[in-house]
Amino acid sequence: MATSETEPRWSIEIVNENDLVDLLPLMHAYCEFYHQTEQIPIISDDALMGVSRALIANPTHEGIQLIVRDFKERTPIGFATIYWCWSTLIGGRSAIMNDLFICEQYRGQGIADIVITECARQAREHGALSLAWETSIDNKRAQTVYNRSGASKSHRWTLTICFIYVCWIYFDRRTDLQGGRWSNRIRQLPIFRQFVNYFPLKLIKSEDLDSNQNYIFGFHPHGAFSLSALGNFGTDATNFSILFPNIRPHLMLLHIQFQFPFTREVLLNLGVCCVSKDSCEYLLSGKSGKGNALVIIIGGAREMYLTKNDTMILYLKTRKGFITLALKHGASLVPVISFGENELYQRYTCFNLFPNGIVWGRLFAGHIPRRCPVVTVVGKPIHVKQNINPISEEIDQLHNQYIQAVEQLFEVNKHKYSLGYVKLEIV
Repeated sequence: MATSETEPRWSIEIVNENDLVDLLPLMHAYCEFYHQTEQIPIISDDALMGVSRALIANPTHEGIQLIVRDFKERTPIGFATIYWCWSTLIGGRSAIMNDLFICEQYRGQGIADIVITECARQAREHGALSLAWETSIDNKRAQTVYNRSGASKSHRWTLTICFIYVCWIYFDRRTDLQGGRWSNRIRQLPIFRQFVNYFPLKLIKSEDLDSNQNYIFGFHPHGAFSLSALGNFGTDATNFSILFPNIRPHLMLLHIQFQFPFTREVLLNLGVCCVSKDSCEYLLSGKSGKGNALVIIIGGAREMYLTKNDTMILYLKTRKGFITLALKHGASLVPVISFGENELYQRYTCFNLFPNGIVWGRLFAGHIPRRCPVVTVVGKPIHVKQNINPISEEIDQLHNQYIQAVEQLFEVNKHKYSLGYVKLEIV
């Protein structure tokens, strides 16, 4: 409430039933302004009073109205309306200042600033974590007042777009479980060529693949961020479609990666899918046809923390879920090794605070990797006979066969790509 050196000039009070007679002309003048500027129809007296009485009846859950009067003469000179809502992004109640009106003859005296301050105080008292405002996009004078007071902008069109997008995410929530969206145009964007040329990344095949089969590519190692997995299989920048015609690689990621707005749209158009059991079985069952290659980073997050530059540590001995999937659906297993992935970041142990070390780049320079060539070799497929109910001995047998294929692929290729000093350790 504003005060002069002697006494207050204005009073600001929460509207009650006795104030409605004085409030109605102010609300009429407010609606008239928007009728002239945005052609909003004039609202009836009954409708205006219905809004005010609803707020009076339930100020805790609906909102409040404030009326501004001349302190001495009690002349009504303005009003403001606050509605309560909830916001996920701030994790609590938010206050929307939907109306703010001061009679023309009283403008220019700082009354609007005083009202906004009182609105903020009332919002805090009612448990709101933020106070936002709405006004006509052409009402520059009001916007200047709001901005000067530190209020945040809340345009209806912005809220509408956000609401539509949230609805779309809900409607589209199973796409990452059903093969993604797959856009050759997105996968072949020039920016991805620049990405793979930075290192550079290179993709090598050992044998042609039959497009009438489905495959599980076991990708090794995880490294710090599996950048070569994204470049080689999440895009077509290293000519996967030429090397393996009519084969669709689906990089399989954790479900949390699809919870980020807009990023999820890019991933889905790249053919990236969730690595959940339901998602994998959808692609392998034939519901999306043949020629699918599920690229699974077998070691996962545990292997990420084992990343070393002189030893390729693969967290593989207890990872058998992909083996079971291959048996149940008769999908061929293809070992894949990225030579140089571990060299993209340098890991250091720091005062024993980080038992597995820290990654330079992640801590100090964002996620910028070193410029080291990475060669990803796609090995020969291990053809698997379908067995819908495999027993543990069959799973173990195929698992051991896969580990031997990984070891052979590593030994045959490590000297070709200047990594002869690197040791392979499977844990």
